[in-house]
Amino acid sequence: MKRLATLISAVVLATSTMACSSTQTDGASTDSKDESSQQASDRQSSDGQADEQPSAGPATRGEDPSEPSEIGTFAVGRADRTFVDASRVTAAHGGQPELTSRTLETLVLYPASKPGEGSEPLAGPWPLIVFSHGSTRAGIDYIKTLSAWVSAGYVVAAPSFPLSRTGTPGGTNYGDYESQSADVSFVIDSLLADESPAATKPNSDATNANAKGTTLLDIINPDRIGLGGQSFGAITTLGAVAAKCCADNRVDVATEFAGVWLPFSTASEISSNAKDVPILFVHGSKDPTLPYDNGRAAWQMIGAPGGFLTLVGTGHDEGFFDGSDDPLDSLVTTATLAFYDGVLKGDDTARRRIDTLVSAAGPDKVTFDVSENGF
Repeated sequence: MKRLATLISAVVLATSTMACSSTQTDGASTDSKDESSQQASDRQSSDGQADEQPSAGPATRGEDPSEPSEIGTFAVGRADRTFVDASRVTAAHGGQPELTSRTLETLVLYPASKPGEGSEPLAGPWPLIVFSHGSTRAGIDYIKTLSAWVSAGYVVAAPSFPLSRTGTPGGTNYGDYESQSADVSFVIDSLLADESPAATKPNSDATNANAKGTTLLDIINPDRIGLGGQSFGAITTLGAVAAKCCADNRVDVATEFAGVWLPFSTASEISSNAKDVPILFVHGSKDPTLPYDNGRAAWQMIGAPGGFLTLVGTGHDEGFFDGSDDPLDSLVTTATLAFYDGVLKGDDTARRRIDTLVSAAGPDKVTFDVSENGF
């Protein structure tokens, strides 16, 4: 992680100069409690809805794939896939030679008839979220948060990238982020072409592993796709949403945890449709690895609709791994679910749901700023 922090330091000035003028001229420093409190007050709805204490859950609580559902509505099934992209190389790194392809072991979680590996999927199609892990981690490390999203009616795929996953010889190759953004698109391609039964394990509801069953292709809605990622995976996600080199026009929405913008092969050039894809940024104000101010600069530079959720006084990892098991993690998990619901399931209460969570936590824990381009 120190090497990633060093890489970030090398592009701080470039990133900062690309940013638009901040709505908080002091970099949104959380040392100023009075300012945070005033901003929280300013963000309350002028129609008095804050006084009514609305629910942070969705207004509708159906089991239809196109409707928002509460966390815990569905059991979570699991399938493991290995996707190989023979068209791109894996760079030499850590004493290992260049490989002629890129292998992406991918954890796939989906709404199921019962929990567990190989369970029969529930009929969809469900929106898809592709989540990118941080340095020297893997998708399984985020399973509590990802499972919470799935239990509310999503398919989530979490690839393990060949040069930043746990156990990478020589540690993460921090120059591989552009290739990882391309990996995200390849995983989407692969999932949308996957015609093998999802339920293929011993506890499968299918009569045998060779029987024709519900496939991943069957349960994914190709017209409802979101992205997510943390740290190095957040950098990857921003590239797949907004970089001119790598933006995938199938992506409708993204959330990112503790990320920043790094130069891609097209330098600072932003995709022509970047401002059309809503992004929710989430960042700890005391992040020692990828500075909070750089996260704010990326948010302002891209200029997408959405917002910026500040976790007051937290570092690089707090809030992102434990799903509903920790109060801060629960807030982040529920807020990002609301954001996905707003775009991928048409929930017009999404903004109010986030505001309710922020208000309940208080400005000493979390603040929320809406993008200049709207929510």
